Amino acid sequence: NTYTGPTSWNGGQLYIRGDSAFGSGGELLLNPSATTYNIILRGDWLTSRLIYAVAQAGLQTNGYDATWSGQFVGGAALDKYGNGRLALTEAMPYTGALTVNAGAVVLKDRGSIAANTGTLTVNAGAALTLDDTATHFSDRLPDNNGSITLRGALTLLGNSSVTTEEVISTLLVSPNVASTITVAPGSGQAAILRLAGTTSVGGTSLWRGTNLGLNAPGSADSASILLTPGTTGAFQLVGGSAPNGHPSVSIIRGGFGDTTASGLGTQFVTYDAVKGVRLLDPATEYTTTITNGSVVTDNVKADGTALALGNATTANALWLRNGGRLNGAGVLTLTSGNLLVTGTGNTISAPLDLNGTALSVGGSGDVTISGGISGSNSLFKQGAGTLTWQSTLTSITRTVLGGGVIALGGSGVLLGDAFFQGGEIRNVSGAPLSSPVNLTLYSTMKVGGAQDISFTGPVGLGYADREINVTNTGVTTLSGVISSSQTLINYGLTKTGPGRLVLASAANTYDGETTVSEGELRVTGSIATSTLTTVRGGTLSGMGTVGKLTLQSGVLAPGTSVGTLNCGDLLFSGGLFAVEIASAVFADKMMVTGSAGLGASTELGLIPLALSDPQIGDTWVIVDNDGTDAFATGPYRFTHDGAPIEAGTPFAVGGKFYALNYHGGTGNDVVLTATVPEPGTAALLVAALPLLTRRRCKSPLPFGA
Repeated sequence: NTYTGPTSWNGGQLYIRGDSAFGSGGELLLNPSATTYNIILRGDWLTSRLIYAVAQAGLQTNGYDATWSGQFVGGAALDKYGNGRLALTEAMPYTGALTVNAGAVVLKDRGSIAANTGTLTVNAGAALTLDDTATHFSDRLPDNNGSITLRGALTLLGNSSVTTEEVISTLLVSPNVASTITVAPGSGQAAILRLAGTTSVGGTSLWRGTNLGLNAPGSADSASILLTPGTTGAFQLVGGSAPNGHPSVSIIRGGFGDTTASGLGTQFVTYDAVKGVRLLDPATEYTTTITNGSVVTDNVKADGTALALGNATTANALWLRNGGRLNGAGVLTLTSGNLLVTGTGNTISAPLDLNGTALSVGGSGDVTISGGISGSNSLFKQGAGTLTWQSTLTSITRTVLGGGVIALGGSGVLLGDAFFQGGEIRNVSGAPLSSPVNLTLYSTMKVGGAQDISFTGPVGLGYADREINVTNTGVTTLSGVISSSQTLINYGLTKTGPGRLVLASAANTYDGETTVSEGELRVTGSIATSTLTTVRGGTLSGMGTVGKLTLQSGVLAPGTSVGTLNCGDLLFSGGLFAVEIASAVFADKMMVTGSAGLGASTELGLIPLALSDPQIGDTWVIVDNDGTDAFATGPYRFTHDGAPIEAGTPFAVGGKFYALNYHGGTGNDVVLTATVPEPGTAALLVAALPLLTRRRCKSPLPFGA
C-alpha cells in the first residue's frame, strides 16, 4: 500500500506480511473493538512508525519477528502471542500492561520501557530478554514502579565493554510453574541484576549465570543477582537461618542454581548478603548424617550411602548423590520441598511428607521414587536428570515438567494437570500405559521410551504453535481434544521425531496448521479444523479426517492398514502416495471434499498385500473426489520409479500390471485398474519377473502400515 495517512485498526483479525500493509507513512493506532482481535504476522515486520495503543490489542508473531524502532505510546494493554519475537529498539513511553504469552519480547539497542507504570507479565514458555550486547543501555525496565510477574524466562545479556547493571522494581516468581532467571556478562565484564522492591519466589526456579555468586559483584566474567540495600523478606528462604558454611543455611524454596548461563542446575541456592544469589557449598553446607526421629533444619546429603528411617523425621532439604538411598518405614518431612539428585542409582523407598509445599526435583542425576508422597499436590521437575515414578501418586494433581525426564514405571501415572515447559516423558513400565492427565504445552512435548503410552485428557496448545517430538518406539496416543488457548488465532501442531503419534479424538478444535516433519502422524479422529495439513518429510496415515492437505515430501499413506483417509482440498506436490491393495475390492483411498490435483510430480507406491492377488479388470478408486470438479493434473503426473504414469499406460508392480485413469469413476476420480501389458512387453516381463518379485517385498512405509 502507498497511502501516506494514519492507519486505525479497529477490529477483526488482521494479517500482514510487513510494514507496507499500513502504507508509506503515518502512525498506526491499535484500537480493536474486542480483546480477541489480533495482528497476525505472515512475514517479518520492521517498522519505524509511531504505534499508539488506544485499546487492548494482541500481536501474534506466528513464528516471525517484529522490530519496532519508532515510538510505542499509549496506556492500553498489549498481549504478545505466538513463537517469534517482538524487539523494541528505542526508549518507549508506553505505560500499559504488557503480557508476553509466547515467544519473546527483546529490549535491545536503546530499547526500554522504563517509563512503564503497568504490569509486565512473562507467562510460561515465554521470555523477556534485556539485550545489552550491542549497545549499552542500563535502564530498560522500571526501577521504582510497576512489577514483573515471571512464569517463564528472564535473561540479562551483558555488554563486553562495560559492566551491565539492571534494576527491577518488583519481581514476582509464580508459584505454579517453572521459571528461569539468567545473567550472562559480556566477555571480561560483569553483569548485575538488582531487585529493588518486594520479591517473592514460588514454584520452581532456576537461577543461573556465568560464575553466579562466586565472586564479588562487579568482578570480570561474573554474574550477580542482588537485592538493593534495605530490601528484605525476599526469596522465601527456608531453613535454619544459619550463617554461611553451616548445614542449616537457608535456601530458596524450589530453587536450583548453575554457574553457567546455559546450565540446567547443579545445586540448591541461597541468598548471600555480599555475593547475592549463590549455590550452596557441597563441602560445608550439608550434613551427611541425620538422627532417626529427629527434627532438624539441616540440608542433608546421602553420598553413596543409605539414610534408614524407622520413625518420622524432619529435615530442610535432601541431596542424593551416586547411589544415595532413603529407605525405611519412617516418614521424612522435607520442609523446603527441595530434592537434588546427581549421579545414578539414587532411590527413595521411604514415604515423603512435603508439609504443604511442592516437591521440587532438580539436578543432573537420576532417582527412582517408589514410596508414597503426602502433604503436597504439586510436583516440579527441573534439571537434566531422570525422575522415575514407581507407584500411582494420587496426591499429585499438578505436574510441571521444566527439564529432564519423568519416567513412569510400575503403576506410575500422571494425574490431574501436567504442563510441559521442557523435558521428556517416558513409559518404562514394561506394558502399555494410559494416563488420564490434562496436558498444556508451553514448549515442545517430548515422548520417549519403548512402550505404548496414551494420554486421555484434553491437550491445550499454550498461546503458540507447538511441537510434539516422539522418539518412543511404542505408539504414543493423544485421545483427548486438542485445542488452542484462543480461537481464530491459528495455533498449530508440528510432529517431529521418528516415532508414531496417533491423534484419536474426533473433536479436536485447534485451527492452526498441522505439519508432519518426521516419523508418523496417524489421524484416527479428526483435525478438520486445522487450516492446512502439510506432509513435509514424515508419514501421514489413518482413517480419520484432516482438513486441507498438501503432500510436499514424505509419505501419504491412507488407512491404518488398508483404509480411507478423509480430507478437504488435496494437493499432491511431491513425495510418495502409498496405496496398499488388500483384495479385488479393498485398497487405500483418499476421500476428498473439495478440489484435488497434482501440483508437482508425485511417486505412486503400490503395495499389493500377500493375499490380495489382483486380477485383470480389478479396479480401485484411490482418490475419490466429490462434486464435479476435475482432478487437476496440468503438466504433472503420478510417477512409478520416477517415470510419469500416463493415463491408460500399463506399469508393472510385483509381476502384475496396472493402469491409471485420472478422470475415472464419476469422471473426476483417480482410478487404478489391474490390466495387461502392452504388446511386446510380455517377453520383457518374463525376464524381469525375479526382480519384480523381490521389489514386491519392499514397503515404502517406515512402519509397514
